[in-house]
Amino acid sequence: MWQLDYHQRRLDATRRELFPDAGPLDLRDAVPSALPSAGVYRLRVTYAEALERVELEPYRRRTVRTLACVYVDCVDYRFKWADRRELQRLLQQRGDADEIIIVRDGLVTDSSYSNLALFGGNRWVTPDSPLLAGTMRARLLDQRTISEAPVPIEELVHYTHVALINALNPLGALVVPLGAVRL
Repeated sequence: MWQLDYHQRRLDATRRELFPDAGPLDLRDAVPSALPSAGVYRLRVTYAEALERVELEPYRRRTVRTLACVYVDCVDYRFKWADRRELQRLLQQRGDADEIIIVRDGLVTDSSYSNLALFGGNRWVTPDSPLLAGTMRARLLDQRTISEAPVPIEELVHYTHVALINALNPLGALVVPLGAVRL
């Protein structure tokens, strides 16, 4: 399983904070013994104090050509919740854009389903204020492929491209030119 260590670290940190008395939960035990040999699949693990559900579903990468900035003062998605209603409500504000950039308290954060990386001509930067510190983001930071920095919305114009990154979308898979971002 790709990036299993990063997913395990996030699960452990979440459970330490939300369920401090719960025993360990090893993600390797949640992976089905027989995985499909072809195609890309998303493995969704739902847990609380114990493992609740494991779902395996085919994954199709979304097409994102345009982004719209959505401004919000209060949104909390520090943990990867199964309940995404708050993010869906923000996504509904996108108008005719394919996806959103969430701007919280004047700072660029994430899209509705991924972290962001911004290219400024010679390096990729990820906002230091993500809604959710994703596993691909953590991996790219550890590899020093991207660096972290505050990204005030007024400085977004200094970048040329926005990449959407998550566990199933590595850096470069979904890249939108800044000209296709509605500020």
